[in-house]
Amino acid sequence: MIAMALILEPKILIADEPTTALDVTTQAQF
Repeated sequence: MIAMALILEPKILIADEPTTALDVTTQAQF
């Protein structure tokens, strides 16, 4: 789903809690 949105190269990408799909160590960086 995210990949499909990025293919269109949007100037603004609105994601509902974008860090939920990432692992814990990656979330810590945000």
